[in-house]
Amino acid sequence: MSGQLTSKIKIPKSQVELINLIFAELEITFHNQFHKAFPDEETLTLAKQLWLAKLEKYQNEIVFRAIDKIIETSKYLPSLSAVLNQIKELKDIPFKIAVEDDGKSFFKLTIKVREKIVADGLSENDYDVTNVGAHLTAKQWNKAIDDGAVVVDMRNHYESEIGRFKGAICPEVETFKEELPVVKDLLKGKESDQVLLYCTGGIRCEKASAYLKNYGFENVSQLHGGIIDYVRQINENNSIENKFVGKNFVFDERRAERISNDIISNCHQCGDPCDQHINCKNVNCNLLFLQCEKCKEEYDSCCSLDCIEVAKMPEDKRKKLRKGVENKKIYYSHKKVKLNLKA
Repeated sequence: MSGQLTSKIKIPKSQVELINLIFAELEITFHNQFHKAFPDEETLTLAKQLWLAKLEKYQNEIVFRAIDKIIETSKYLPSLSAVLNQIKELKDIPFKIAVEDDGKSFFKLTIKVREKIVADGLSENDYDVTNVGAHLTAKQWNKAIDDGAVVVDMRNHYESEIGRFKGAICPEVETFKEELPVVKDLLKGKESDQVLLYCTGGIRCEKASAYLKNYGFENVSQLHGGIIDYVRQINENNSIENKFVGKNFVFDERRAERISNDIISNCHQCGDPCDQHINCKNVNCNLLFLQCEKCKEEYDSCCSLDCIEVAKMPEDKRKKLRKGVENKKIYYSHKKVKLNLKA
């Protein structure tokens, strides 16, 4: 790599200049991400050196220094929080920090303007979205569960199947829009009971609690900060019991964060214990489902025999097959597809 690349350019005296030239020559997308993630020029340079260590074979001393500096970059989150707190509209905005971060959690910050942060299929006049339920800490949440409150998982089925609070109602739905009326019907007759709602980070519960209150549910509460902040609180306070079992589904390359050692779901193909989601190797299908390592090897990471055949086709043939077909199954449940290949 080094010989091919540096032969095209004049080697500068400064190693930093060389690093910058290499990044410019390769036009690497990560270049911009490095600039966003590392707060000062020294750390940025060392981060680049670490990345290039595999290519340029820098001395171990430099690599270790880079690692130390990169570890220190966890400080950039509080500094970002301080900056945002100076903006009136963003003051005290909560941060959700990954429970498990193997480098595959969200790589970059994307800001989009949307009419609704969570699509619910309802108009603004259907209910008062500001009339939300009470926000509970992890300790208050656990006490409410112990007192016999009704617990409802406001996430989709493919999320709750790998992890949930013990005894929670988990609707068989695949979209939030679909879930609201389903939950209302499931809770019929419990309008006076204490109802607890939870989701990944708390956003969906903001709408769900207001929706239920609009339909006469008198005592609706929600887990403040969702599962992510619940775990943070119990990790910081050993006296708080963890009532969440399994994994917390997340929408990035990790697919999930392990919260407890319990495996509460099964492989969709053989039925063995499994909580590892995978997208079908056939990109024309892309179905999200649970597949154990044994079935992954046996079925070549595919969900069906047909997909095994398609996945083996040349890319040009697969491209023709999916032409004009909108792929929506990346987060769809196996419930709509028969996956038992031996049946």
